[in-house]
Amino acid sequence: MSLKEDSSLCEKLGRNGHKLANETYNWEKQAENLINLYHSIS
Repeated sequence: MSLKEDSSLCEKLGRNGHKLANETYNWEKQAENLINLYHSIS
């Protein structure tokens, strides 16, 4: 079975991917990572 044939699985994977991207690649998280980097090298 492929994603083309299973629309509910396709939608579920899309929602999960969107959630992961929003949690991982957002300005607040990136700012926190950058501040931690600055503190680790100073």
